[in-house]
Amino acid sequence: MSTQGARFRVARRATILALVISMAMPWQAAAFVLAPSSAPAVESSSTSPATATLVPILVKFRGSANPADADAATRDAGGDVVRDLAQIRTRVVNVSAAARDAILAKYRGHPAVERASAAIQLRKAGDPNDPSYAQQWSLPKIAWDRAYSSVPIAGSATIAVLDTGVDATHPDLAGRVLTGQSFTGRDAYSDPNGHGTALAGIAAANVNDGVGMAGVAYSGANVASVQVLQADGTGYDSDVIAGVLWAADNDAQVILMGFSSADYSAALADALAYAWGKGAVLVAATGNDGSSAPTYPAGMANVIGVAATDQNDAVAVGSNTGSASVAAPGVGIYATQPGGGYASLTGSSASAAETAGLAALLVAGGKNNSGAANQIRGAVDPVSGQTIGRINVYSALTTVATPQPTPTLAPTPIPGPSPTYKPAAATLSILGHTGVGNSNTVNEGNSGTTSAQFDVMLSGAGGSNCTSISPCTVDYATSSGSPAATGGASCTSGVDYLTTSGTLTFNSGNQTQTLPVIVCADVSIEPDETFVVTISNASGGATIQSSQKTAIGSIIDDDGAQLVIDDV
Repeated sequence: MSTQGARFRVARRATILALVISMAMPWQAAAFVLAPSSAPAVESSSTSPATATLVPILVKFRGSANPADADAATRDAGGDVVRDLAQIRTRVVNVSAAARDAILAKYRGHPAVERASAAIQLRKAGDPNDPSYAQQWSLPKIAWDRAYSSVPIAGSATIAVLDTGVDATHPDLAGRVLTGQSFTGRDAYSDPNGHGTALAGIAAANVNDGVGMAGVAYSGANVASVQVLQADGTGYDSDVIAGVLWAADNDAQVILMGFSSADYSAALADALAYAWGKGAVLVAATGNDGSSAPTYPAGMANVIGVAATDQNDAVAVGSNTGSASVAAPGVGIYATQPGGGYASLTGSSASAAETAGLAALLVAGGKNNSGAANQIRGAVDPVSGQTIGRINVYSALTTVATPQPTPTLAPTPIPGPSPTYKPAAATLSILGHTGVGNSNTVNEGNSGTTSAQFDVMLSGAGGSNCTSISPCTVDYATSSGSPAATGGASCTSGVDYLTTSGTLTFNSGNQTQTLPVIVCADVSIEPDETFVVTISNASGGATIQSSQKTAIGSIIDDDGAQLVIDDV
């Protein structure tokens, strides 16, 4: 960073006078006062490592009990008092987990005790115990957490995932994958591509099972794998049509189509009309070509076409909008992957999967396909610059949406050759770490180094165009920004960050790679400065999104003048 201007660092000395006032205000009921001396001076948590085998119980004493009675009960029944709740004549007692029930029985039988019970473990409303839930920014955005914590679902619904297959062995899909069918001559319960498994997890991964992520359909949903796309992520309408008809005849209440084409298929339109008549909710991705032209099947009658939005409720870069009925988050969406893993998926197919999960909740809650579609389209939040809205799970499940007019369809085009359906083309972009915006900000610090991290993401078809046999690659390099930070090979005087360059390789198992840039600490007072990370020269069938080929690293100066205060 710049070395201009005054530089100084001084020590600060001060004399601190601390006044500690201690007051004891015991609660008293009848003859009983909970004695402070009977509890340790420092409260401990039963979940701390030192007490991992202990669990808390709550013991309430009778109003006529005195301290000696309470102490006697503790000695007789056992356990260590860790907290006095004097206001309610209750003590928190830590006991051995293995002996808890026996100790509770002793307390309940003691004449000084009014009641004794095991402590209940509580969880913040809306947060399941899936360890990767914190990475699912999209769920709170669509008010999923409010619905999960307050809206019970009594029924069930099946989502037919028409895609590249579903890895039925994934732990987060355990017990949720029903009988499916392959129309590509392969195994419907395997997924050589990864796209279908990703959509199945986004829509309906198990929730609150202590594993991985949470699906939008938090209760009552199952998935049927209907394999209609090949291993490279493409497929013909003949296979898709067969899949739609199979799903309709096998009682799928929701049909999810995470693919699109600019070409119209009259036969597919017939198949979808049949499925609608059988009661299925139809959900399709609009595609990711950055176009406002119609796409199919999203633009067909009774299909809910879904565009992608970002963390700011703006249409995501590259998302098609011409056939969109609604929008849903579609940037950096955490998803299941074959083999038990997870990856981030960007594109309208992820958005369609979230919407299909909501459709399953509505159907399981008693809505027919028309009612569910109306709720999805009508109970929405605004999307910047669009007439469509972004889905809101809580509103859709708890309010009565204004009846929505049938979306205006584009004129039916003259059928051409049999169209090829695909997820989106594979695209590469660089974002700030966790996929939020195209920047990352770090404080420089006073010693050592700090890592500014960026995510290089493969989206659209994801692994479908980029495999271990034929991977996609992209080059990256750093440069100085404006105002310019100074790059160098090592953290010597005047160097703000370490320059770096190289090549990243993507295949079907890694759709996001983290790129760290090392920031050097110093003690100079100077302006905030920036550097740029650029990706270029994509290969293997992937392209770079023009609006997301660079990311900005901001280095914040945290050195300030300090005032010397000397004793006098």
